[in-house]
Amino acid sequence: MNRLNLNFVRRLHVAWVSELEKKVRQGEPLPHIRTLQECELTIWLQGEGPHELHHFDSVRALMDAHEQLHQAVNRIPSHLGSHTTGEVATTLRQVRALSRDIVYFLTELEFVVFEEHGIGQVVAHPIRALVQKWFHVATRDDDAGYDPLGINHARLLHLRWSKDLVRAFNHWGRNAELESDTSCDLGNWIHGVGSQLDRNLVAELDHVHSLLHAKAEETIRALRRKNIRASDKLYQEVVDLGREVLYLLTRIETLLPQSDVTGTWRHQGDNIVD
Repeated sequence: MNRLNLNFVRRLHVAWVSELEKKVRQGEPLPHIRTLQECELTIWLQGEGPHELHHFDSVRALMDAHEQLHQAVNRIPSHLGSHTTGEVATTLRQVRALSRDIVYFLTELEFVVFEEHGIGQVVAHPIRALVQKWFHVATRDDDAGYDPLGINHARLLHLRWSKDLVRAFNHWGRNAELESDTSCDLGNWIHGVGSQLDRNLVAELDHVHSLLHAKAEETIRALRRKNIRASDKLYQEVVDLGREVLYLLTRIETLLPQSDVTGTWRHQGDNIVD
């Protein structure tokens, strides 16, 4: 692989984790798992990654989460060999949580690139135009199938909403006004374009997204009551749900015809790379 970009790295990683989860759950033999230093994400971060972004906290957090992910994955073969089903399930949950964090940090870096390359200069569709320009995502002109750019648009709008939500929690949520889960940008996407995509994953996304809005409303109510303990607990749930939304959007994207990244690592024999 000669060149990876943020968008492709994100999809490649999620495709890898999804395939690993599938093999474990279906009881299929595990392929050889590459080491941390051999995997594609490490190679990209250390060699081909966006060096101009290395000073951002998201890069350090991304590297830490990725290292922890490999540590968790490396435990899976021994758990399977000793038939410790509970340990396998626990480790898979850890892998999913860390993978979710990795997707979040990669999305944050994408958003930084958009902002630093003149997002304000594009009036009509700022995120859409910059995704196409900087990350070469396929458009409807590239393929008659579903448009992955719509998913990127929804994903980045969700990240922006999440960041605005954190600001809404300031001052005890006094001035916070949240849109409903059906009227926000992502809700419109889910019930519009999303309804034409993978039914099961979109239904899961819809559920998580609705729960996210409900927990955000609960957080604001707890803040207004100045119930710090409850608001802290609810806020962490909001963070986790928000990251799960980003992960599910990427999972849906990897299933689209224009987004076939699995061949990138499947052609390498029995190796799984991320």
